[in-house]
Amino acid sequence: MNRHYQVLGLNSNATSDEIKKAYRKLSKIYHPDINKSPEAENKFKEISEAYQVLTGKSKETTPPPRNPFNNFKQRRQPKAKNIIYNIEVSLEEAFSGVYKNVLLKKNKICKGCDGEGGIDKKTCNQCQGHGAVRANNIIYMCNNCLGKGFLFLKKCGECSSTGYKEQNTSISLNIPKGIKNNFNLVKQSEGNEIAGGMNGDIIFNVKIKRHPLFELAGKDLKVNKEVSILDIFLGGEFNQKTLDGEVKVKITKNTDTNKPLRLKGKGMLEGTVRGDLIVKLNPKFPQELTAQEQALLNALRNSPNFKIL
Repeated sequence: MNRHYQVLGLNSNATSDEIKKAYRKLSKIYHPDINKSPEAENKFKEISEAYQVLTGKSKETTPPPRNPFNNFKQRRQPKAKNIIYNIEVSLEEAFSGVYKNVLLKKNKICKGCDGEGGIDKKTCNQCQGHGAVRANNIIYMCNNCLGKGFLFLKKCGECSSTGYKEQNTSISLNIPKGIKNNFNLVKQSEGNEIAGGMNGDIIFNVKIKRHPLFELAGKDLKVNKEVSILDIFLGGEFNQKTLDGEVKVKITKNTDTNKPLRLKGKGMLEGTVRGDLIVKLNPKFPQELTAQEQALLNALRNSPNFKIL
């Protein structure tokens, strides 16, 4: 209870007449001209101050009563639903980076009703404008007005009372080089709009499309390469395509095809780190042999290095 009421010995619901009556009664007891005790002067000052404040004759004002619904209202600032958009890029675009203009639909606040869904407000008669009701010392959202504190006399015809209209929107998106597969790029507060709250975000989930040549494995790339069986035995070389041009690759003689070749720094870019290109050599056998080739192979069959003991 306010201390000024206590000084006058009153309840906080005392009327102005009761305040005046209490003041006159106590003044007769503690006025310095009447009461000469040392404590009387201080007591009289407290009584006078209380009277001035409670009757509005002082610049000091009584603190406003605590409204139990204030915290409820402060917690109710809504945020619009986020938009999740899947966007595909090629492996080359993910490697080098790319700008994309994306056309998508988002909810924008209806101008006909300012996003409220109706026209001509009236205070909710169930919660008296608080947006909440109290029952058994527990505060609940008002079901009549859904926490708004007001109702509408007319529905908005422009948005069918939803408060928003769906519109096509073009968004410019910078996809940085070296982006990971399934990485999320977020455009904060550029998504759906909502009246009296925060805009939602747009979350772009970037997916790297399957490549016809390379297989993505983290920051490494894998590729299969057909080479002549003779290059496996005798050694050789070939040109290998990468994401930034061709490189010449040497095959050492008697290469073990179970051990892929690893080209350092020729794989995928992940952030600022580049992986390797892993080349699996697949020996290619001829489909048909000439008589001369058959004779040469028969001669090799009988040589010591080709005999299996």
